[in-house]
Amino acid sequence: QAVRAQPDYAEAELSWGIALAVTQHLPAAVPHFERALRLVPNSLRFQLTFARALTDGGRHDDAVAHYQAALAVEPNSADAHFGLAISLREMGRLTEAQQHLATARQLGRR
Repeated sequence: QAVRAQPDYAEAELSWGIALAVTQHLPAAVPHFERALRLVPNSLRFQLTFARALTDGGRHDDAVAHYQAALAVEPNSADAHFGLAISLREMGRLTEAQQHLATARQLGRR
């Protein structure tokens, strides 16, 4: 409860999610990412971090939703377009993937 009272609680949840995800514990990380996003739903960084963890864990359907949420926050995010392209490609949605990859490159992603 004391942690919840802190203004940086969302950052703590995000950090726990990252720590668990990088140690291959994505199922345990997901609730931390979800709590962080409930606290700060319009954070581009939080959306992208969760999306990348989902992509790394092979959960491309879920990752797409978070890349799209990131694009709703910042439509010109090259990182969101690039990550979305990766997940769409892995799902076999090649035309959409190519469109997002082209957009990412136009926005400066190499």
